[in-house]
Amino acid sequence: LAELSLLARARLGLRHDKNGWGPALLAVFSVLTFRTFIGTALGVEVYSTALVLLALCSRSALRGLRVASLCWPFFGLALGAHVSAGYLMLPVLCATVLSRPVGSRLRFVWRHACSALGTALIIAYLPLASLRDTVADWGDPQTPTALLAHLTGARIRSSFAQQMFGRATAPASMLAGQLAEHVWLLALALPGAAWLLIRARALGLVILSVLALDLAYAMWINPMGIAQRQLGHASFAVIALLAALGAGWALSGFDHSRIGRSLGLLSVCALGLLLCMSSPWPTRADGYLAAERYGSGSALASLPARSVVLCTSDSACACGLFALYVEAVRPDLAIAPTQHLWDDTVLRRISGRTLVDGPRPSQPPAAAKRAELAAAALRSLVTDKSRRPVFFEAADPVEAAAPKTLLGPSRIPPFLQVAFEIPSPSTFPLAALDSQLRARFGAEGARSEIARQEWARAYDEVGKAALRLGQVPQAIDALHREVQIDSKRSVGWSNLGVALELNGDLPRAAAALRRAIKLAPERPTAWLNLARIELRSAGPSLAREVLRGAIASGVHDARIDSLLRNLAQTRKGTDK
Repeated sequence: LAELSLLARARLGLRHDKNGWGPALLAVFSVLTFRTFIGTALGVEVYSTALVLLALCSRSALRGLRVASLCWPFFGLALGAHVSAGYLMLPVLCATVLSRPVGSRLRFVWRHACSALGTALIIAYLPLASLRDTVADWGDPQTPTALLAHLTGARIRSSFAQQMFGRATAPASMLAGQLAEHVWLLALALPGAAWLLIRARALGLVILSVLALDLAYAMWINPMGIAQRQLGHASFAVIALLAALGAGWALSGFDHSRIGRSLGLLSVCALGLLLCMSSPWPTRADGYLAAERYGSGSALASLPARSVVLCTSDSACACGLFALYVEAVRPDLAIAPTQHLWDDTVLRRISGRTLVDGPRPSQPPAAAKRAELAAAALRSLVTDKSRRPVFFEAADPVEAAAPKTLLGPSRIPPFLQVAFEIPSPSTFPLAALDSQLRARFGAEGARSEIARQEWARAYDEVGKAALRLGQVPQAIDALHREVQIDSKRSVGWSNLGVALELNGDLPRAAAALRRAIKLAPERPTAWLNLARIELRSAGPSLAREVLRGAIASGVHDARIDSLLRNLAQTRKGTDK
């Protein structure tokens, strides 16, 4: 990123000397202290790799005509990384073609498209690895059709088709809030973009096109990844690059003054140092690490023999698989993603059998069929005569499929919360969770954001399990602890509202649900629960007002529309 800043600075006519290193390092510090980038670095995601390939391609294009052709091999490599990598390289590739003389453009594309195809052969490892029946074999891409479905994200697209290309504004506002965390950076990026469009219009259009494509991908193609901070890497890198150019433009007036240059560089370095010191490094406060959450230092070591762990998040699945198959902590365990229980390649690994006879279909089944297969797989795991203990990272994906009489909170807190075992009220794990929290963090509790989020989630699972068992007071205690640990957790306030309603405390339930809506207005469940409470306490008019507020906030849900129609019919009947 620093070199990209210096190369772009040279295109603007500024000297390529030590005066440009201050703004360049400012861009680097900004990206390194961006919370989304930090989370990706400590988690298991692919978007940082896509950003690296994009940066290498852009660097090649900016170094001149002879080196620009190297962008095409990077484009081939991007096909084996993530779909967003090649997608974001398209403006840069077009720029390398348009920079050639008109008569030689077709020959240039033909010659370098072959080099891109050569490096794209990296995807051959997918069918070869699948033939070896590897641990992670999503989609079983052994045929050309299955390989194409895997590379184009057919499974993800079919799973989240309702959320893609939607009209909800909440994901866009959430992404904007994440990108504006260093709000002063935008003040430098705007003049940087204007200066770039004036002095080097072609370069400015390419950079802004990359920004526009990344924002479009985040908001319309993958809005479900915004809340988990999986997106925005390329957008923030572009903003940081434009801010470096803006800072260079601001400092260019001091180029002829040694004192002015020194003061400008010192101010930029001081700002970068302040960024590093104030950044919310996840492990700085209490040393909370990924291995403690999901890997070899987690609850895996305490599980019963031959247990099956059904993970939900990418980090949990990856850390658990690494602990089992690389560190060999518990080779007797089995780990599989809960969302993919319908996939025979996953079920075969944990149970030794499949659900569908005959050849595998070339495309993932429809959503309804996947839910049916997942429920059948879950029932087969539970009713197996040689049943293995089953633990879940979270209960949400399987609550509809699992027999609720068998789901209960695990006695192995805090991160494998739900199991097929029902504890008696005397052994309810809330006290054990409290003692583990005090033993790990002391009287002050968890301080880093990542630790607060995970321990709040643990209390949330215990609270929901208590609700399933009809133990409302225990549920309220657990959910109160959850929102005390992480007051920004919308789902915690929503679940607390449900528990308080079941306890008959409607005013406090409504207040908790309004807090949940304020934190995450895009979640329809909180709106529906609040409408139900207002209907009980204040009548249909206030319930209708709540539902109309949900629609005005961009929430589109068939349950809201159905409830509004029912309230309208009730009103007509009352009027008659």
